[in-house]
Amino acid sequence: MFKGVLQVKPDEFKRFRDLIEKKIGINFPETKKSLLESRLASHIVKLGFDSFEKYYKYLKNTDDIEEFDYFIDRITTHTTHFFRENSHFDFLINNGLKLINDHFNRPVIKILSLGASTGEEIYTLALIMYFHKKNGLVRDYEIHGADISKNALLKAKEGVFNKNQLNNIPKKYHNCFKITGETIKAKEILKNNLRFFLLNACKVDQKFPDVYHIIFCRNILIYFSKPLQQNIINNIILILNNGGLLFTGQSESLYGFTHNLKKIGSAIYQKIIV
Repeated sequence: MFKGVLQVKPDEFKRFRDLIEKKIGINFPETKKSLLESRLASHIVKLGFDSFEKYYKYLKNTDDIEEFDYFIDRITTHTTHFFRENSHFDFLINNGLKLINDHFNRPVIKILSLGASTGEEIYTLALIMYFHKKNGLVRDYEIHGADISKNALLKAKEGVFNKNQLNNIPKKYHNCFKITGETIKAKEILKNNLRFFLLNACKVDQKFPDVYHIIFCRNILIYFSKPLQQNIINNIILILNNGGLLFTGQSESLYGFTHNLKKIGSAIYQKIIV
Protein backbone atom coordinates (compact mmCIF):
# COMPACT_ATOMS: atom_id res chain seq x y z
CA MET A 1 0.00 0.00 0.00
CA PHE A 2 1.28 3.47 -0.88
CA LYS A 3 2.27 5.62 2.08
CA GLY A 4 2.74 9.38 2.05
CA VAL A 5 1.32 12.11 -0.20
CA LEU A 6 1.42 11.65 -3.96
CA GLN A 7 3.17 14.34 -5.96
CA VAL A 8 3.00 14.93 -9.67
CA LYS A 9 6.31 15.03 -11.54
CA PRO A 10 6.96 17.76 -14.15
CA ASP A 11 6.63 15.38 -17.11
CA GLU A 12 3.45 13.89 -15.61
CA PHE A 13 1.96 17.35 -15.12
CA LYS A 14 2.67 18.20 -18.75
CA ARG A 15 0.71 15.13 -19.85
CA PHE A 16 -2.24 16.09 -17.64
CA ARG A 17 -2.08 19.66 -18.94
CA ASP A 18 -2.13 18.47 -22.55
CA LEU A 19 -5.02 16.10 -21.83
CA ILE A 20 -7.07 18.86 -20.19
CA GLU A 21 -6.46 21.31 -23.03
CA LYS A 22 -7.22 18.68 -25.65
CA LYS A 23 -10.43 17.43 -24.03
CA ILE A 24 -12.03 20.65 -22.75
CA GLY A 25 -9.86 23.50 -24.02
CA ILE A 26 -9.00 24.94 -20.62
CA ASN A 27 -5.53 26.34 -20.07
CA PHE A 28 -3.93 24.54 -17.14
CA PRO A 29 -0.66 26.38 -16.37
CA GLU A 30 2.23 25.26 -14.17
CA THR A 31 0.79 27.32 -11.31
CA LYS A 32 -2.05 24.77 -11.06
CA LYS A 33 0.31 21.93 -10.15
CA SER A 34 -0.46 22.19 -6.42
CA LEU A 35 -4.20 22.27 -7.18
CA LEU A 36 -3.92 19.04 -9.17
CA GLU A 37 -2.07 17.38 -6.30
CA SER A 38 -4.31 18.62 -3.50
CA ARG A 39 -7.57 17.76 -5.22
CA LEU A 40 -6.65 14.36 -6.65
CA ALA A 41 -3.85 12.73 -4.62
CA SER A 42 -6.04 10.99 -2.01
CA HIS A 43 -8.58 10.00 -4.67
CA ILE A 44 -5.87 8.39 -6.80
CA VAL A 45 -4.64 6.34 -3.84
CA LYS A 46 -8.21 5.21 -3.08
CA LEU A 47 -8.46 3.93 -6.64
CA GLY A 48 -5.37 1.80 -6.01
CA PHE A 49 -2.81 3.78 -8.00
CA ASP A 50 0.56 4.72 -6.52
CA SER A 51 1.44 7.50 -8.97
CA PHE A 52 -0.15 10.27 -11.03
CA GLU A 53 1.35 8.61 -14.11
CA LYS A 54 -0.71 5.44 -13.61
CA TYR A 55 -3.84 7.49 -13.03
CA TYR A 56 -3.14 9.48 -16.20
CA LYS A 57 -2.84 6.27 -18.25
CA TYR A 58 -6.11 5.03 -16.75
CA LEU A 59 -7.90 8.29 -17.59
CA LYS A 60 -6.56 8.35 -21.13
CA ASN A 61 -7.49 4.78 -21.96
CA THR A 62 -10.58 4.02 -19.90
CA ASP A 63 -14.20 4.12 -21.02
CA ASP A 64 -15.21 5.11 -17.47
CA ILE A 65 -17.11 8.32 -18.25
CA GLU A 66 -18.02 8.90 -14.60
CA GLU A 67 -14.36 8.93 -13.58
CA PHE A 68 -13.49 11.46 -16.27
CA ASP A 69 -16.45 13.62 -15.17
CA TYR A 70 -15.12 13.45 -11.63
CA PHE A 71 -11.66 14.45 -12.83
CA ILE A 72 -13.04 17.46 -14.72
CA ASP A 73 -15.07 18.48 -11.68
CA ARG A 74 -12.02 18.37 -9.42
CA ILE A 75 -9.68 20.37 -11.65
CA THR A 76 -12.19 23.09 -12.62
CA THR A 77 -12.80 25.91 -10.16
CA HIS A 78 -16.28 26.52 -8.79
CA THR A 79 -15.72 29.70 -6.79
CA THR A 80 -19.00 31.58 -6.85
CA HIS A 81 -21.72 33.01 -4.64
CA PHE A 82 -25.17 34.58 -4.87
CA PHE A 83 -25.32 38.10 -6.35
CA ARG A 84 -21.63 37.97 -7.29
CA GLU A 85 -20.54 41.17 -9.08
CA ASN A 86 -23.82 42.65 -7.92
CA SER A 87 -23.68 45.69 -10.21
CA HIS A 88 -24.73 43.38 -13.05
CA PHE A 89 -27.89 42.37 -11.24
CA ASP A 90 -28.60 46.00 -10.33
CA PHE A 91 -28.35 46.86 -14.04
CA LEU A 92 -30.60 43.94 -14.96
CA ILE A 93 -33.26 45.05 -12.47
CA ASN A 94 -33.07 48.80 -13.11
CA ASN A 95 -32.37 48.88 -16.85
CA GLY A 96 -31.90 45.52 -18.53
CA LEU A 97 -35.32 43.97 -18.14
CA LYS A 98 -37.05 47.15 -19.36
CA LEU A 99 -34.68 47.26 -22.32
CA ILE A 100 -35.53 43.65 -23.23
CA ASN A 101 -39.28 44.19 -22.69
CA ASP A 102 -39.29 47.29 -24.87
CA HIS A 103 -37.10 45.87 -27.63
CA PHE A 104 -38.86 42.49 -27.87
CA ASN A 105 -42.39 43.58 -26.88
CA ARG A 106 -42.62 41.77 -23.52
CA PRO A 107 -41.37 38.35 -24.61
CA VAL A 108 -40.97 35.17 -22.63
CA ILE A 109 -37.46 36.19 -21.58
CA LYS A 110 -34.88 33.49 -22.18
CA ILE A 111 -31.66 33.65 -20.17
CA LEU A 112 -28.53 31.52 -20.38
CA SER A 113 -25.94 31.18 -17.62
CA LEU A 114 -22.74 29.86 -19.24
CA GLY A 115 -20.42 28.31 -16.71
CA ALA A 116 -23.34 27.84 -14.33
CA SER A 117 -21.11 25.90 -11.94
CA THR A 118 -22.91 24.83 -8.75
CA GLY A 119 -25.85 27.14 -9.39
CA GLU A 120 -25.43 30.34 -7.40
CA GLU A 121 -25.67 32.54 -10.50
CA ILE A 122 -28.64 30.77 -12.02
CA TYR A 123 -30.60 30.88 -8.74
CA THR A 124 -29.75 34.57 -8.34
CA LEU A 125 -31.32 35.11 -11.76
CA ALA A 126 -34.27 32.92 -10.76
CA LEU A 127 -34.91 35.06 -7.66
CA ILE A 128 -34.93 38.25 -9.73
CA MET A 129 -37.11 36.86 -12.49
CA TYR A 130 -39.57 35.15 -10.14
CA PHE A 131 -40.21 38.40 -8.26
CA HIS A 132 -40.51 40.45 -11.44
CA LYS A 133 -43.01 37.98 -12.88
CA LYS A 134 -44.92 38.01 -9.59
CA ASN A 135 -45.08 41.81 -9.78
CA GLY A 136 -46.20 41.74 -13.41
CA LEU A 137 -43.04 43.39 -14.73
CA VAL A 138 -42.06 40.24 -16.66
CA ARG A 139 -44.56 38.21 -18.68
CA ASP A 140 -42.69 34.93 -18.25
CA TYR A 141 -39.15 33.56 -18.40
CA GLU A 142 -36.91 30.53 -18.88
CA ILE A 143 -33.41 30.20 -17.45
CA HIS A 144 -30.88 27.68 -18.74
CA GLY A 145 -27.69 26.77 -16.91
CA ALA A 146 -24.80 25.23 -18.85
CA ASP A 147 -21.44 23.95 -17.70
CA ILE A 148 -18.66 21.57 -18.71
CA SER A 149 -18.78 19.78 -15.34
CA LYS A 150 -21.51 17.17 -14.93
CA ASN A 151 -21.04 17.03 -11.15
CA ALA A 152 -21.33 20.80 -10.81
CA LEU A 153 -24.58 20.76 -12.79
CA LEU A 154 -25.99 17.98 -10.62
CA LYS A 155 -25.31 20.12 -7.56
CA ALA A 156 -26.90 23.11 -9.26
CA LYS A 157 -30.00 21.12 -10.16
CA GLU A 158 -30.34 20.02 -6.54
CA GLY A 159 -30.35 23.65 -5.40
CA VAL A 160 -28.84 23.05 -1.97
CA PHE A 161 -26.35 25.56 -0.56
CA ASN A 162 -24.52 26.31 2.65
CA LYS A 163 -26.56 28.42 5.03
CA ASN A 164 -23.89 31.13 5.07
CA GLN A 165 -24.95 31.97 1.49
CA LEU A 166 -27.89 33.80 3.04
CA ASN A 167 -25.42 36.58 3.87
CA ASN A 168 -25.16 37.32 0.13
CA ILE A 169 -28.93 37.17 -0.52
CA PRO A 170 -31.20 40.17 0.23
CA LYS A 171 -33.68 39.35 3.00
CA LYS A 172 -36.71 39.84 0.75
CA TYR A 173 -35.67 36.64 -1.08
CA HIS A 174 -35.04 34.45 1.97
CA ASN A 175 -38.51 32.90 1.97
CA CYS A 176 -37.69 31.29 -1.39
CA PHE A 177 -35.46 28.84 0.47
CA LYS A 178 -36.08 26.12 3.01
CA ILE A 179 -33.58 26.29 5.87
CA THR A 180 -32.54 22.96 7.35
CA GLY A 181 -29.65 22.90 9.79
CA GLU A 182 -26.63 24.39 8.04
CA THR A 183 -28.10 24.26 4.53
CA ILE A 184 -30.66 26.15 2.48
CA LYS A 185 -32.62 24.55 -0.35
CA ALA A 186 -34.28 26.42 -3.21
CA LYS A 187 -38.05 25.92 -3.21
CA GLU A 188 -39.83 24.59 -6.28
CA ILE A 189 -41.05 28.11 -7.14
CA LEU A 190 -37.45 28.86 -8.11
CA LYS A 191 -36.82 25.58 -9.90
CA ASN A 192 -39.90 25.54 -12.12
CA ASN A 193 -38.38 27.63 -14.91
CA LEU A 194 -34.83 26.20 -14.78
CA ARG A 195 -33.13 23.69 -17.09
CA PHE A 196 -29.55 22.46 -17.09
CA PHE A 197 -27.29 21.40 -19.94
CA LEU A 198 -23.86 19.80 -20.18
CA LEU A 199 -21.87 21.49 -22.96
CA ASN A 200 -18.54 23.00 -23.90
CA ALA A 201 -18.94 26.63 -24.95
CA CYS A 202 -15.59 26.77 -26.76
CA LYS A 203 -16.39 23.99 -29.27
CA VAL A 204 -16.87 25.21 -32.82
CA ASP A 205 -19.70 22.76 -33.49
CA GLN A 206 -21.31 22.96 -30.04
CA LYS A 207 -25.11 22.74 -30.15
CA PHE A 208 -27.13 24.95 -27.81
CA PRO A 209 -30.71 24.31 -26.71
CA ASP A 210 -32.13 27.73 -27.68
CA VAL A 211 -31.45 31.35 -28.55
CA TYR A 212 -31.52 33.94 -25.78
CA HIS A 213 -32.37 37.49 -24.85
CA ILE A 214 -29.78 37.58 -22.06
CA ILE A 215 -26.53 35.63 -21.63
CA PHE A 216 -24.30 35.63 -18.57
CA CYS A 217 -20.78 34.45 -19.44
CA ARG A 218 -18.75 35.74 -16.53
CA ASN A 219 -15.23 34.74 -15.52
CA ILE A 220 -15.18 31.99 -18.17
CA LEU A 221 -13.06 33.50 -20.94
CA ILE A 222 -10.02 33.88 -18.66
CA TYR A 223 -9.56 30.08 -18.55
CA PHE A 224 -9.14 29.68 -22.32
CA SER A 225 -6.57 30.53 -24.96
CA LYS A 226 -7.33 33.47 -27.25
CA PRO A 227 -8.49 31.30 -30.21
CA LEU A 228 -10.87 29.42 -27.91
CA GLN A 229 -12.07 32.70 -26.40
CA GLN A 230 -12.99 33.77 -29.93
CA ASN A 231 -14.86 30.47 -30.37
CA ILE A 232 -16.88 31.21 -27.23
CA ILE A 233 -17.68 34.72 -28.43
CA ASN A 234 -18.68 33.37 -31.85
CA ASN A 235 -21.03 30.87 -30.20
CA ILE A 236 -22.54 33.59 -28.03
CA ILE A 237 -23.20 35.79 -31.06
CA LEU A 238 -24.97 32.89 -32.79
CA ILE A 239 -27.34 32.26 -29.87
CA LEU A 240 -27.91 35.84 -28.69
CA ASN A 241 -30.88 37.65 -30.24
CA ASN A 242 -30.25 40.97 -31.97
CA GLY A 243 -30.72 43.55 -29.24
CA GLY A 244 -29.99 40.98 -26.54
CA LEU A 245 -27.62 41.51 -23.62
CA LEU A 246 -24.32 39.85 -22.72
CA PHE A 247 -22.74 40.10 -19.27
CA THR A 248 -19.05 39.19 -18.95
CA GLY A 249 -16.70 39.13 -15.96
CA GLN A 250 -15.46 42.50 -14.71
CA SER A 251 -11.86 41.42 -15.35
CA GLU A 252 -12.60 40.26 -18.91
CA SER A 253 -12.43 42.36 -22.04
CA LEU A 254 -13.69 41.78 -25.58
CA TYR A 255 -11.07 44.16 -26.98
CA GLY A 256 -9.23 42.62 -29.91
CA PHE A 257 -11.93 40.05 -30.68
CA THR A 258 -14.29 39.93 -33.67
CA HIS A 259 -17.90 40.57 -32.68
CA ASN A 260 -20.92 42.82 -33.19
CA LEU A 261 -21.41 43.69 -29.52
CA LYS A 262 -21.72 47.26 -28.29
CA LYS A 263 -20.51 48.04 -24.78
CA ILE A 264 -23.32 49.72 -22.81
CA GLY A 265 -22.01 49.31 -19.26
CA SER A 266 -19.21 47.84 -17.19
CA ALA A 267 -18.72 44.36 -18.72
CA ILE A 268 -22.21 44.66 -20.29
CA TYR A 269 -22.79 44.43 -24.05
CA GLN A 270 -25.72 44.59 -26.45
CA LYS A 271 -25.79 42.71 -29.74
CA ILE A 272 -26.27 45.02 -32.68
CA ILE A 273 -27.14 44.27 -36.32
CA VAL A 274 -24.20 44.80 -38.67
